[in-house]
Amino acid sequence: MKVFENIKRRLVVCLAVAVSVTFLLPGNAFDGKAVLTSSAANPTGLPVGGKLKAPDLPEVKGIEAGELKGVSKNITVVPAVETGTYYNYLTSFEKSLYKGMYVAADSQNRYESANYPFPEVSAEIICSQGYHFYDGTENPNSLITGEAENHAIEALCYDHMNKIEYYMCAPHIAYTMSGNTYSYYVLMQPINITSENIDSYDSAIQNKVNEYKSAIQSARLIDDEYDAITILNVYDWYMDKVSYDRALESAGNAGYYDVAHTAYGSLCEGEAVCDGYSQGYALILKSLELKADCLVVTGNAITSDGSGGHAWNMVKLDGFWYEEDTTWGDGITGTNHIFFNCTTAQYASGIDGDYHIRQTPYTGELLPKAVGTHYTVEYLRSGIASGNVQHDTKIAVEGVSIDDISTIEGESVTLNPYVFPSNAGNKNVFYEIDDPSIATVSNGVLTAKSAGETILTVKTEEAEYWDTCIVSVGEGTDTTEGMNYSQNADGSVTLTGVGSASVSNLKIPNTVFIDGVEHPVTSIGASAFKSNSKIKKITGGANLTKISSSAFKNCKKLKTIDLHSARITSIGSNAFNGCVKVTSLKINGNKLTSIGKNAFKNVGQKARITVYIKSKVKYEKLVNKIKSKGAKTQTFKFKKKKS
Repeated sequence: MKVFENIKRRLVVCLAVAVSVTFLLPGNAFDGKAVLTSSAANPTGLPVGGKLKAPDLPEVKGIEAGELKGVSKNITVVPAVETGTYYNYLTSFEKSLYKGMYVAADSQNRYESANYPFPEVSAEIICSQGYHFYDGTENPNSLITGEAENHAIEALCYDHMNKIEYYMCAPHIAYTMSGNTYSYYVLMQPINITSENIDSYDSAIQNKVNEYKSAIQSARLIDDEYDAITILNVYDWYMDKVSYDRALESAGNAGYYDVAHTAYGSLCEGEAVCDGYSQGYALILKSLELKADCLVVTGNAITSDGSGGHAWNMVKLDGFWYEEDTTWGDGITGTNHIFFNCTTAQYASGIDGDYHIRQTPYTGELLPKAVGTHYTVEYLRSGIASGNVQHDTKIAVEGVSIDDISTIEGESVTLNPYVFPSNAGNKNVFYEIDDPSIATVSNGVLTAKSAGETILTVKTEEAEYWDTCIVSVGEGTDTTEGMNYSQNADGSVTLTGVGSASVSNLKIPNTVFIDGVEHPVTSIGASAFKSNSKIKKITGGANLTKISSSAFKNCKKLKTIDLHSARITSIGSNAFNGCVKVTSLKINGNKLTSIGKNAFKNVGQKARITVYIKSKVKYEKLVNKIKSKGAKTQTFKFKKKKS
């Protein structure tokens, strides 16, 4: 048997999510569980993450794909994957891992083994019985990182806080290699719980949520007008229902997989650590069907007694996020509101010398920042007493988006990100660019420096919502002079080839003049640019509707395809087959109904395909069709476009 990359790492232990995978992960982050401590300098005894080391994990190797021939796969049940808010903040690989663990944790797919802790599971077992979730050419050492796994697992857990299986099952990951392609597989193994019991735990969580919802309603804690008042009431009410699980202080590794880290601990057992506190609180608020949203935030906590991983919440009121910490609010001397409805900046700069820091490898660093300042506890108490609580009248930023950019050396482009909603009060943004040797940004203008590609990130000043785009800088000419055309019976024109021109940046014109008469350019002919060795970028004209078979097949230098202004109705077979260097493809999908066989086969594996289309429903259908024509590993992005 041929053995490939050995991956030897130590596990990054997040307080919010206990990561148990068959790869050994880096140990350079805060690891461990919250330990309740107290000192004169910290009278409330705030829990902070201790240095509890995760159990050592076994070495797992990749194997040759041929070793699995004839082996039947255990995982044949593939449920539809339900995603949520956290999923949207992940990278392409993290999303694939998230989906893989979701499928592998299904009740019919879980891997049962009596061996623990961290049983030796061979690559053969993982790859033959696990779920095949990703293919790529990246080396496993750069792809399978502690940060990627922590992000994926936290996102999976917090998108499904009413289910314990995503926390209580340890993922085992292995890979096969065929040529330069790695295929990744994952198994999910229940730890400290049997697979049969998981469903009963999930049901118990939902039953308790329903019970608490009824109790809150009966106690008249819900304010019909102001969610902020309801949340303050629930915050205080919740403190009487849960206490900090001190037993985990001395449990060591045996307490690593414990329901105290889940909503089951806080809601059903009444004992939890910080991630259990936060999930139980979020589920209760979500059950009340408020306009307000609630998320779990993870990061590092620092007090005078030490530091370590920690989890808390943030709630969205009148469009603005606020930070809340129920664990630290449930003090030894009684409920306190020191950490209620604060900003991210206040948490990071410290409140009474205690800090919440959003940092890698936790998902808190991915979430929008809390900037709400209206609904402080002082304002609410005063307003409730006087009967004079008012809504926040400012219009909050809810997000930002920016399109991919294609230009050539020496050109300048005025950036035009969309901050939404359109009437948001603060539309200021700032930019970060990965490689300033390719392009720079100053005062909202991007200047192309040299040929290549880089990533531009735009962030809102308020809350730091963010989006990224690919900046593609081409070199050489951008003309269509010297191209070959043929005139169609209806007067339209088909572009049939390169003719005498030498073009790297192909801009397909809206119209051309033939004998002094203007004709629309509506199609690219069959094999028109097949195996062209010059073209690096294509921009489609507004009248373009058809790309014929093999039109750009095997254009080995083609990197950028921009058809978002065109009105494409059909793409022929093998149209872009073999365009292996493509990194950005933008297409208007509103009229696209026909895609030929292998149209996108062997298009760049890391390409981002942005689909401009009027609705998410049509987007999903078109993405499935594009994938069926060869684009199986690329990343897809939705952009709303009415026509």
